[in-house]
Amino acid sequence: MKEYVLPSAELADALSQNRLWYHTAGKQGTRAYLAFESHPDLDLAGAILAEATLQETDLHNARLDGALLLRALAGGVSLVGASIHRCDFTKAELVEADFSRVAGQNAIFCKATLTRARFTGADLRGADFTHANCRGADFRDANLQNVDFTGTVLIGAELTGAQLEGANFSAAQLSTPPF
Repeated sequence: MKEYVLPSAELADALSQNRLWYHTAGKQGTRAYLAFESHPDLDLAGAILAEATLQETDLHNARLDGALLLRALAGGVSLVGASIHRCDFTKAELVEADFSRVAGQNAIFCKATLTRARFTGADLRGADFTHANCRGADFRDANLQNVDFTGTVLIGAELTGAQLEGANFSAAQLSTPPF
């Protein structure tokens, strides 16, 4: 069984302040700022990181099951090998994020910006990418069974070797429209 590291007192306080900020609609607490930090193997299951700043943060092998990263600013975040089951990235900015080899069944990426994000070898069964921007994303060898790509921009996305059984591509943009 994988062992995860609990957040330090300083990080736990930042998470607590972010939770308070989220629950009071910004009237109390503060948004979490973890940009350019490294926290491998960290246990953040169920954490509220709504509108948090996680740019270039290294969270490889972390546990984010059920976490909320709504509207997070997380360009270049590294979640290589992380567990992100049911994690909610709705409207998050995840440009060039690395989700390689994540375990992310039922993860939510609705309306997220995932331009040039990497999902190589990821297990994303049942994930929701509805209306996401996945332009140039790399899904090589990913398990995308039953993934919902409704209205998703997939122009230039790499899907070689991906398992696509049951995936929904309704209204998805798979190539550049002719002019």
